[in-house]
Amino acid sequence: MTVTRTVQEAFIARAARAARSTAKEYGVPAAVTLAQAALESDWGRAHMGEANNYFGIKAYDKGGVPQIGPIAKGFVTLPTREVVNGRSITVNARFRSYASMADSFRDHANFLKVNSRYAPAFGHTGDPDAFARAIAKAGYATDPSYADKLIALMRQYKLYGYGKRTAKRDEDADEPERKPEHKPKHKARTRRLQAGVVGQPFRLREAAGTGTYADVVPARGTGAGRGTGTPAGQSAPVAGSGGPSTGPGQGGRGGGESGLTVQGLSIVKPPYGAVSAIDLEKGSIRWRVPHGDTPDAVRSHPLLKGLNIPKTGQTGSVGLVITKTLVILGDPQFTSTPQHPRGAMLRAYDKSSGKEAGAVFMPAPQSGSPMTYMLNGRQYIVVAVSGGPYSGEYIAFSLPADAGAR
Repeated sequence: MTVTRTVQEAFIARAARAARSTAKEYGVPAAVTLAQAALESDWGRAHMGEANNYFGIKAYDKGGVPQIGPIAKGFVTLPTREVVNGRSITVNARFRSYASMADSFRDHANFLKVNSRYAPAFGHTGDPDAFARAIAKAGYATDPSYADKLIALMRQYKLYGYGKRTAKRDEDADEPERKPEHKPKHKARTRRLQAGVVGQPFRLREAAGTGTYADVVPARGTGAGRGTGTPAGQSAPVAGSGGPSTGPGQGGRGGGESGLTVQGLSIVKPPYGAVSAIDLEKGSIRWRVPHGDTPDAVRSHPLLKGLNIPKTGQTGSVGLVITKTLVILGDPQFTSTPQHPRGAMLRAYDKSSGKEAGAVFMPAPQSGSPMTYMLNGRQYIVVAVSGGPYSGEYIAFSLPADAGAR
């Protein structure tokens, strides 16, 4: 029996060596580096492609010259959302690019080390929690819960042990040392369960109630196909993965969420995620279309350079809402495309054919099922979005004033 790694486990294993190396060189706790990289790059699935930028560090201008520092190899210009004069607008910004993940990690650690406002944090190099609180207090992020999010990740994924290595163990597999834990007199009973289906690899899952709220973060939405009801005799749209959970992961995530890959690309044939309409009378699929843009890590993969990659869809299960003529749901992943900055799209599909009728930009992937309502003769759609460093929020969209209810 093959037990596959989750995207979180795979990222930690890939990034642990770089995090430990920067801890030794600069003093930033490896646990903090891993947690920040996971949060900022959505577990390595949104690192700006070949730029290998896992922390979103920009190449700010100084005297008209982009500052890339001593480690970056250059910069890339990408569209991004910024708040200017109280308004959220799309701007083209320069981001540092790196030859490797290791260089990105080193530059992040160097950034903290050379900026005096983070100096108090280096009085807590032996306490990752205190270090995280210190950099948050110094203004590393505008999110008031940034430190809490880092600490939750460090605790859930047992990242503290990655800073405790001997030279010999450093050469071994990237697995953490066990952190000594206080054992209560009456130990709570928990179980690790195996989940899977016939013909697919099994993976380990925690039993219900053994994790924390962070357990649900990787799963976008509230379940496949949730929305308004569909009368008998009509097609029931269902949103979800188009195949086994081995395609590119969530959040701009690519290169294989889990399972077998070849040079970072999943062996599973796209679409990785699709919206399907099922005829409930006949039990047959009426239509199926890929849902979501091609993940960044697939579209920007060096082995695919120069190829015209059609829309592959994205893995991830999100809720949907059905109106009189449309099926509406958002992308489950972050992407950056020539058509829109880093973010996601809320898409509307024709209910009878599956053809995409339109799409609007969202700053982050959908994280809760959308809903629709009428007010003063106008229709509104509300959707919850969140992901990576983007705090959760509700966004309301309205149809044009001259459009009738659909």
